[in-house]
Amino acid sequence: MKFAWDGIQTHEKLTKETIDLLVSVGYKRKFIQVFVLINWKIPYDVCIYKLSKLKEWGVKIDDCTWNSNKRDLRNRIKTNTWNNLYWTMEQYRNFRAKSRKHNQLVLFDGYDPKKKSGATTLSAVHNYGFKTVTPILATPTS
Repeated sequence: MKFAWDGIQTHEKLTKETIDLLVSVGYKRKFIQVFVLINWKIPYDVCIYKLSKLKEWGVKIDDCTWNSNKRDLRNRIKTNTWNNLYWTMEQYRNFRAKSRKHNQLVLFDGYDPKKKSGATTLSAVHNYGFKTVTPILATPTS
């Protein structure tokens, strides 16, 4: 099951309630995937916050790149013609890597094949490189 979490933080409670509802009717958490729009006006830190909440809730992320198709994006990365106004190339690559690792760990119940010890807890391996994230909320414009 997939659905989107597009708002900055305004939809956090609704997102959590939706996940809980899906679990209550029989969906397994690891088969629930949440669309999150990235590299757009929603800041990198807010997207990291969303990823951390999805980790806490045990569901996967589908990081949707704004304003691009895959071929165009690959060409811009390859030719180093990154022209995004909102995120840097480093932020984009970093978030994509964290999202891929997150989904691996959720899907395989915390098992990380790249770790020599093999199985571990999801939270032990799942480090996003921050202690506490307090996202900057955009003020609504009228």
